[in-house]
Amino acid sequence: LPAPVEKENAVFYGWYSNSAFDGNPDTLITDTTKGNLEYWAKIKNRYTIYFHCGSGKFNGNWSAGNLIDDVSFEDTIFTYIEGAQASLPYTGLSNEGYVFSGWYDNEELTGVPVDSIVGTDVGDKHFYASWFKISKPERDVADNCYAISDKAELYGFAAMVRGTYGDGQASQPNLCGKLTKDIVVNENVLKRNGTLDSSRMSTFMQWTPITVFSGTFDGQGHKISGLYGSPLFGSIYAGEAGKPVVIRNVKVNDSYGASSGLVSYVNDSTILSMDNCHYSGFVYGWHDNVAGGLINRSYGYINMFNSSFEGIIFSDALMFVGGLVGESYTNLVLMQSYMKGTIN
Repeated sequence: LPAPVEKENAVFYGWYSNSAFDGNPDTLITDTTKGNLEYWAKIKNRYTIYFHCGSGKFNGNWSAGNLIDDVSFEDTIFTYIEGAQASLPYTGLSNEGYVFSGWYDNEELTGVPVDSIVGTDVGDKHFYASWFKISKPERDVADNCYAISDKAELYGFAAMVRGTYGDGQASQPNLCGKLTKDIVVNENVLKRNGTLDSSRMSTFMQWTPITVFSGTFDGQGHKISGLYGSPLFGSIYAGEAGKPVVIRNVKVNDSYGASSGLVSYVNDSTILSMDNCHYSGFVYGWHDNVAGGLINRSYGYINMFNSSFEGIIFSDALMFVGGLVGESYTNLVLMQSYMKGTIN
């Protein structure tokens, strides 16, 4: 059959013997073929996606199905084929002193954020990054702890621990943080039945966890609500000279975490003391084939007291699951702690 049909800003998918493009495309006519033949060229249009990052940057690392990437110097430009479906990127975005808070289809950043390309989309797309300004919490000289009073300071504390705050400081894993007020990151992440409100996902700000942490975090009985996408803490590493890492008096509710609610990973030889910590929400098991209500996986020494998980742990694959801890390879002490809810 003839060479591919050429059409500007389009992709040729082959010759079909029916206008519905059912089955596989035909490539040749054999010497046994008889009768009149009719063929339809399957062609899909190609459109351009422009990501406008404002004062921020996007590293262009986006793997999105059959989307075709083409990076320019000023804005990151991709092309998509009609019928494509893909989630818009939320990693690889950086802006000193800010965290990424969503894509909008207008420069004024009004209306509802957009989180995906859907199969019915046509035409060129322009997406504009929205940025949330974080702030550095003040240190209380009385106990040398950073006092965290709002959402901006919570993100700021996490950035200080990671060394990404932008003030020239390297990572500061041994910091002490404490909550001084209840903090709302997102509102109504979960529906009344305890599952994720997927109809509002595009409006939720992703949480970037406090990771490579080896200090002390005291919630002082205050509540963090509306974490979306990650547990409160990422990895926990050994403190100075065998000093335990301490997480205490923390309440997290109305939240959706991948793999766990509070801690993703406890490193070798690390002593983690968790006291009076409570998570109420939904945990989705997808990482490393393990899911745990409060802690995903541990190679360290865990002492968990007076703590609880209440909600749903869900996995769509075969994996190890624990109501409080998914996997523990060393010492695990649980006292006065419980899980209440459903494991699917």
